[in-house]
Amino acid sequence: MDNNTFKLICSGCGSSLEYSAGNRALKCMYCDAITAIEQAPNDDGRPSNAELVVPLGVTRAALEDVVYAHLAQGDLTPDNLLEHAVFSKVEQFYVPAFIYRGTYEADWTASFGFDRQEQYTVYEKDSQGRSRPVTKTKTVTDWRPVNGADRGDFTAIAYAGERLSAAGLDLPRIFVERPAVDELKPFDTSYVTGFEAEAFTVNAQEAYTVRGSDLVDAQIDAGVKQHAQGDRQRDWRWKATTSKTDTSVFLPICHVVYDYEGRTYNVWTDGTTGEKLIADPAPVDHERKKAIRWGYAPLVVSLLAAGGGYAYADAHRIAFSPGLPAGAVVAALVFAAWRKHSILSYSKGIRQALLSQRQLKSVDSLQLGSAERQALLESGTRPSRPFLSMTSKDAMLIPAVSLIAAAVFLVPLIPASFKDSPTPSYAGASKPSRPQAPAAPSPVQSAPQQRAQSVETSVSAAPVAPVAVAAVAAAPVVAQVPAVQVAATSKIQIDPQLKQMLIAASKHQWDVVDSATAAPLALRNVNRDRAAGRAANAEGKSALQRGENQAAIEAFTRGVEADAVDPEIVNNLAFAYQESGAHAEAIGALNETLRLAPRRVAAWANLSASLAETGDPAASAAALSLALHYSGSRQKTLTFLGEQAQNGRSDAARTVASAVLSSADEIPTLGDNVTTARADVPARAMSPRPARTDAPPSQIKAEEAYAKQMNRQLEQQLRELSQK
Repeated sequence: MDNNTFKLICSGCGSSLEYSAGNRALKCMYCDAITAIEQAPNDDGRPSNAELVVPLGVTRAALEDVVYAHLAQGDLTPDNLLEHAVFSKVEQFYVPAFIYRGTYEADWTASFGFDRQEQYTVYEKDSQGRSRPVTKTKTVTDWRPVNGADRGDFTAIAYAGERLSAAGLDLPRIFVERPAVDELKPFDTSYVTGFEAEAFTVNAQEAYTVRGSDLVDAQIDAGVKQHAQGDRQRDWRWKATTSKTDTSVFLPICHVVYDYEGRTYNVWTDGTTGEKLIADPAPVDHERKKAIRWGYAPLVVSLLAAGGGYAYADAHRIAFSPGLPAGAVVAALVFAAWRKHSILSYSKGIRQALLSQRQLKSVDSLQLGSAERQALLESGTRPSRPFLSMTSKDAMLIPAVSLIAAAVFLVPLIPASFKDSPTPSYAGASKPSRPQAPAAPSPVQSAPQQRAQSVETSVSAAPVAPVAVAAVAAAPVVAQVPAVQVAATSKIQIDPQLKQMLIAASKHQWDVVDSATAAPLALRNVNRDRAAGRAANAEGKSALQRGENQAAIEAFTRGVEADAVDPEIVNNLAFAYQESGAHAEAIGALNETLRLAPRRVAAWANLSASLAETGDPAASAAALSLALHYSGSRQKTLTFLGEQAQNGRSDAARTVASAVLSSADEIPTLGDNVTTARADVPARAMSPRPARTDAPPSQIKAEEAYAKQMNRQLEQQLRELSQK
């Protein structure tokens, strides 16, 4: 029993009960008797219990349904959020407040404006330059000072705790300080049995001074302004006297915390109906956002081609009819809008289907009619994917549409630019011929093209076994490699290929480095359970967030056993070992990570950290140089190095980061983020079968999608490492 847990004797059977601070009553698990918990009196006027209570009207199951329905909303919400979100906290509790009821009498003054039309004459010059009188009309406002009196009733609710204020999001105003409260009941301990009730932190007068007076003033102000007259009003002033009573009350609140990809999100609802919901901004699917933006590429290309085409036609005196080009711009705009609608509607359809499937599990279908049962089953069916939402075809579709958009403007100009005779326009118009300068090549706006992945496997490498719990298998250090040495520890071994890369990086032989990573080590066929691997990975990341390193190691180890060729899970295992101080095991896991994805930035950074802590600064600096070399966002990586140089976890880490940062200009960047990320995914890591040139299109699409997923996870790990 910790310091916040206390003992109580059941009033029914005399058994011992335990309760925590915030409980107002307990229900005995043996005799179901409800025992009230006596509250210590407060000398400063703060009530121990409320006089009224609004009963909790939302069950835990209904609360989870409300939150899942919220997760299914949004344009850019990830499609897998409903499946991968983990509820780490579900709370239902009561918060304290005071209800103020009373009357007011107010004296007020204001200025009311009454509009009228007034004519006036001005002199303007006509087309012949002669001045003529012109009569115009203007609006003039006559202001009149007015005073009066107003009286009325008011009801206000002021929050009297601290918990909601500390949570931010203006929760007291949204959930507590509302105009009226329904379902008020006299307080009874049975309403709060089993639920926490926050204590009153202020008395009624303090709550009125801090929060309640502003709420009452707002109601008086609204009542006074009902006396408004005229077309306009200004200079409102009033002074009021009030008479009020106060009543203490408990109001129900619900709070859910869910984890997704290593981050936590809060959702708050009222405890009466759950209809009012406030939440942190939901996660964003950046790949979908990027795909929507690429849909506007043909529009940009068409506008640029239009500008270039019109400029070229004007410079060479070529007739250029705007009809067809304008249609091309409109068509490009329609294409972008239609594509955006297709992507968003398909995503929402998937999330709604997942939500319906979840709701089906809680419905007794045997009690439904055949029509209702069929409707429920259809609502859980995933929608068919529209053609324009297939982002895997962007490498061909976007360039093709962009090329057509540019061709509409530029192709007709090519033959016309070589003619000395009158040049026909789109509409067949012509102009007299004139000597023309040689035509420059027509500018063609190239669309982004997806780079093909070309990864060869090394025939000399040995097959890789699944990762064990204690440490990942690593090949012994090659004896003939003298340049970079690792600390003399029997547990620390670096794969020969990785050591060759460290040596080349220390000598700035980047062509040698890149050729070594162009062909990852061959992987033997293994049975993969990706679902189990990803679930264990999510569990391990949540444990890291809580600071439970051993639990994280166990979770990631299960993930590696389920999916031994997922580089993210193996890298996360290495990071968990690092956090627990087991750098030898971390280096072993990093050997395996970099065998699977030799250009994984986060893995090289992790390897640098462990090598620095084990006393090998030269190898650590080489590994960190490789992380910078393969970084898809060089500026972010340089910022990370600067932070490490100032605030690294040890003197060794700070020294290594400073050394690499000082020589950053000598370390080139391999290429853009797409190239680096796709090169990180070896061909044989995509599927439990060997890579084949005659693979079906569905398998190729699955592998491309998995490569993109690895890219997103790589960027997330680098951000997490930077935060550490």
